Amino acid sequence: MRIDWFTVLAQAVNFLILVYLLRRFLYRPVQQAMARREARIQQQLQQAQAREQQAEQEALRLRAQTDALAQHKEQLLQQAVQEVQAQRQVMLEDARQEVQATREAWLLQIERERPEFMRQFRSRAAQATLQVARRLLSDLANADLEQQLIKTFIKQLEEIDHDLLQALRKSAHKAQRIEVMTSFEADADTRARLKRAVQHHLLEGKEREIEFRHTEQLICGIEVDVDGRRVGWTMAQSLRTLEDELGRALSPNPEQA
Repeated sequence: MRIDWFTVLAQAVNFLILVYLLRRFLYRPVQQAMARREARIQQQLQQAQAREQQAEQEALRLRAQTDALAQHKEQLLQQAVQEVQAQRQVMLEDARQEVQATREAWLLQIERERPEFMRQFRSRAAQATLQVARRLLSDLANADLEQQLIKTFIKQLEEIDHDLLQALRKSAHKAQRIEVMTSFEADADTRARLKRAVQHHLLEGKEREIEFRHTEQLICGIEVDVDGRRVGWTMAQSLRTLEDELGRALSPNPEQA
């Protein structure tokens, strides 16, 4: 068999070219890719090891903290119990002092208000007594009592103080209004009688228009009003005297009443 060296040589050259091409375009990129992948894997392994070491360190730190907390747990509980007990004692003492202060303030307030309470009590007792007296006098009013009131009023005009009489006469001559007030409804005869008495004593016989008005505030009585100056007699005056007497009688210190 005859060997064709040209063909062999050509095939050898082709093989070398193929090896070169494979090495240039296939083996080297694969090699580089494998090297990069190996480096990436190595880097990931190093990162994983670093994270593992960090996790171990964190676990050790947490374990140390847990151990420290466990060691101080009982101490902290005892300290908390002691603080609660101390706070409880402070609160109890504060509450006791507050109750004591409130009680003292309450007693002091009662002591301060006692005079006012007694004053109001005495005033109300006197007012109640006077109301009963006024009601009884109102119930007892009749024609005979009215005639007696008229006589008493005229007598008051007759016995009036000289200086006061002169002052009233002077005011009556200049007064724009002269009014006679009665605690009862005065009829025509009564009004005429009272008018004559006022004209005789206060107007010295001069004729003047005199107004008449019925008012229950007088409580049995008759008054003449000359521009704000009043003279006459009413049971209210006696009741005021009685009120003053009751006030002095019910006062805790009659000498200062």
